[in-house]
Amino acid sequence: MSLNYPVDKLYEEMGFIAYYFHWSHEALMSMEHHERQRWCEEISRINRNLNDEGSEKKENLRKELAFNQSVFSGMPVIGINNYEDVLEIGIIKSFEIAETLNSERIIPVIQIYYSNRTDNFHKDNN
Repeated sequence: MSLNYPVDKLYEEMGFIAYYFHWSHEALMSMEHHERQRWCEEISRINRNLNDEGSEKKENLRKELAFNQSVFSGMPVIGINNYEDVLEIGIIKSFEIAETLNSERIIPVIQIYYSNRTDNFHKDNN
């Protein structure tokens, strides 16, 4: 390690690498300056790529949402559950993006106009 290298910069590089790779203090201190900088650059490149992929996925999801809104809103839907002898008829009012455990997906918002359910599942639509 060069004695002319600023201590604040050294800690910044070490903290950055340790945060992402969880390498020990000893491992980081044993690296040459140029090696630490190279690892910082590589971590930054990985983060940029991940952020770009996430932005692209969100943009594709927004496009799909807009398409679904324009094509399917107002369409009638019929739901039949043979196990419970339930019949439901409704209209797709809109679509929304729902967050799941691992991703986001588009789901329809349906206004139910008829249901033979007896369990008050649609109690807010009576």
